[in-house]
This record gives sequence, structure tokens and C-alpha cells, in this order.
Amino acid sequence: MDRIVIREGDRVRVLKSAGYASEQELQDFLLRFPALIPLEEAEEDPLPLLPIGREVTLGSGSADVLFLDAAGLLTLVETKLRKNPEARRTVVGQTLEYGASLSELSAEDVVSRANAYLRSGHAAEEYRALTLPEAMTKLLETSATEAGRELLPLSDLEARVGEQLRDGRIRLIVAVDDIYDELRKTVTFVNTHSSFGIYLLQLVRFKDDDDARDIFVPHLFGYARKSHSLPPVLDEEKFREKLRDLRDEEDAQIVEELLRFTAERDAIGWGRAGAAEASFSFYYVFDGRRISIFTVTSGGHLWVNFAWMKNKIPAQHIDQFRQDLNRIPGVAFDESVLSDDKRPPIRLCLLSGDGLALFKQAVASLGDAIGWGEALG
Repeated sequence: MDRIVIREGDRVRVLKSAGYASEQELQDFLLRFPALIPLEEAEEDPLPLLPIGREVTLGSGSADVLFLDAAGLLTLVETKLRKNPEARRTVVGQTLEYGASLSELSAEDVVSRANAYLRSGHAAEEYRALTLPEAMTKLLETSATEAGRELLPLSDLEARVGEQLRDGRIRLIVAVDDIYDELRKTVTFVNTHSSFGIYLLQLVRFKDDDDARDIFVPHLFGYARKSHSLPPVLDEEKFREKLRDLRDEEDAQIVEELLRFTAERDAIGWGRAGAAEASFSFYYVFDGRRISIFTVTSGGHLWVNFAWMKNKIPAQHIDQFRQDLNRIPGVAFDESVLSDDKRPPIRLCLLSGDGLALFKQAVASLGDAIGWGEALG
């Protein structure tokens, strides 16, 4: 039986493993303290995890816990105690099944589920009622300070989620209180020969009755060291290299004009290299926060980031922006974009002719309303 021995002067005190009352209790600890998962044992400079789901419906069952990091990488955790007979080999197949179902979700669905969880009573108090970008920003502000990291741009978080899902990059974890050798061997084999990570987390808990402390000793098994770090940030030259692949000449010209419009206002934020499509976003700074207004990709896609503006820009300004965009022939955003977490697209063909001028005018008017002189690159 695992134990911890504490020396206090001339005497020692033995702490014995306390275990968990239920798998739900183990889930509670992981959700409240994601740092209990020692990812640094398996990966170089892993990003912190934000809890975005519990009892997540996937396929024919429900996965126990779901996390997301700023790289758009999902981490699914299935908990099993030794006393559960599924804690041997069955849990690996179950976890893989959940991973397969998770990979079929769209990025939009992941973001929607995350926002629903953050609005629920299950979310940690410090993140409760925040939107996904707000919660991730809060997490990163703390972790970046602790790790000496730069804050990561979040305007393309949904796009990064989609990229990770398309590439089959999902981190799977089986969390247990005790490990069987056959379980460890199975997880090691699967993880070594896959593009995703499946780890085995043993989280031994001790109870110090003298001061009512919980003491945890985490161990991560079964991994082959992999890197899930973010690719480097793009620049204009790399974006234009990707833009050459856009075959529609008129769409390419519109992207060029949007890029010029954004750069002239010193309001540009670049996406990251490595994606199938490069991207940039137009930012305004309002009330001390950088807010993404729209995002354009080298593949000819344009999204209006109402979801990122929500609760950051006064609602009347966002609604006026919506009405101004609706002056573009073919654009018809209803009022749901003000309350739902949406980033609706605008087809570039609608910005040919007067449409582009109306789009730029709508963005400029929004900037005037909130003080566009504070735009940030």
C-alpha cells in the first residue's frame, strides 16, 4: 500500500492512501485542479487545461471530463477506480470509442458545448458565466505569468480546434487510483503507434488528518514523448504565400483589400503557421481589451466575430454594426447573433462592387463608436 512518511523533528508520521469515495469524487478533483495531470512528464511545455465539460454525451455514452487548451487541443479524461471491473482493459476501448466520437464533432459544436458548460453550475467559480474566450484568457493570464509565457491570441481558437480535430490530434487520459500492469502495457502500445496521445494517470490521494489537507501524488504512464505546442505566428509574407493558392482571382483581390484595410489601421493580428489556411484578424481595443472584429483566411473565408465582441462591446454598438452589415446585398444577420455564440461567415462574392465599401464602412463606424484610434496591432 502506498504511503507517505513525514518527519517532524525526532518523530515520523505515516500517511496512508486515502482513496476516493467514488469516481465522481476523482472527477471533482480533476475539474477543480487540472494541474493534477502532470502533462510535463509527457510533453514539452504543455499549455494549461480549461475544463469545458462533464458527463459529455458522445456516441452511445458519456465521457467523464473534457478539457481544452489554447492550442485548440481537446483532452478527454475517463475515470475508473480499482474496484470497478472496467478498470482493467475495458476502459481503454471505451476511451478510444469516446475519442472517435469526439473527433467527429465540429469546432463550432465544441465551442457551443464549452459555453454551455461555463454557464452551468458545474463550472469552476472563477470561470462561471464567462464565454470560452473570456475563460481561456483568464486562465492564460495566470499561467503565462507563472511560466513566463507570452499571452496567446485567441481570435482563431475555434479555427485551431477545427484544425486539431481534422488532423486527429486528441489527447486521451485514463485516470485511475491504482494501475494494473496489463492496463499500462495496453496504453503504452496504443499511444506509441497513434497520432493522438492516450495516457494513463495514476492519482494517489493521501489525507493528513492533522491539518485536513489532501495530498496527491500523480504519475503519468504509457506515453511516447510528443509535442502539442502551438506553431509559430504568421507574418504578412507567409500569409501571402498561402494566398497564392486561392484560385478565384476576384476573391484574392478582396482578401488583399481587407488585408490592406486592416494593416492601414494598425489593427492586424496574425494566425499561426501550419494550418491549411493562413489567417489574420482585425482587432479593436475597447476598455483595455483587444477584441477581434472579423477574421479572413487565405482560402477565401471571412467570419464576423460577434461571439468575441459579446459582453466586451456595448450591445447597442454591436447591434448597430449588425444593421450596418445588413446593408450589404445578400447579408442578413438576425438578432440572434447578439445573444448566441456565433461567428457567421460572409461570402467574399458579396463584397464585390459596393459590398466591400459597405463592409469597411460598417467596421469603421463601429470603431468610431468605441474609439477606433485605440486599434491595436
